Amino acid sequence: DGGAFLRQLRLSRPCETLYAVAPAYRGAYLAIQQTLRGLAGAWAGDRRLRILEITAGPSELPRQLGDLLPADHIEYVLAHSDDETCARLQAEYQEHPFVTVAKVDEDNLAALAENALPERFDVVILRHWVHQARNPVAALQMIARKLASGGLLLLAERYPDLSADFVSGIDPGWWYAGPGAKPVSRLQTPVAWKNGLEELGWEGVETFVEPASAGLPGGCYLLV
Repeated sequence: DGGAFLRQLRLSRPCETLYAVAPAYRGAYLAIQQTLRGLAGAWAGDRRLRILEITAGPSELPRQLGDLLPADHIEYVLAHSDDETCARLQAEYQEHPFVTVAKVDEDNLAALAENALPERFDVVILRHWVHQARNPVAALQMIARKLASGGLLLLAERYPDLSADFVSGIDPGWWYAGPGAKPVSRLQTPVAWKNGLEELGWEGVETFVEPASAGLPGGCYLLV
């Protein structure tokens, strides 16, 4: 079963930092990190900065944000769709009271946790997760309902390049039927995501790509 093998590979120790340190993903991760740093520096008053991160792997972002703001000024929900990964994240963040680890229920696209979760978030971070959702359009509609007025969406994805499709393509679920039943990658270009967001009513969507890519369609990008 290619899908089961790929899931186990993604959860392995050597691959757990893929979305943060691998060269193809590093730029988008650093851009999100710097954005949170800027928000923390400008955050005023006693209101908590409410953040929802749905990620395809582990995340150091909550810990890094905790170095910038007092714990009582942060409410961070870290969500994943895998039970084993959620358990590991709970163990890693048990000493961080401002972090709640939640399981993403892909059937109704809700984040589940033992503690009550905020109704709205100031920042929503989607790190290499939306393309894996069973229904990406429904996932983005759900996210729109979770974002507070004036809130910020950070959507990190990857081009459908040969290397990504070569590795993930062993999973039959990686492909969907395009015109003429031709297999099409679940990964999309920045233009496709931008158009999709705008069709759902998002405004002012901007795309940031790796400067080192020199305009080539490869690696990761960030939509804000």
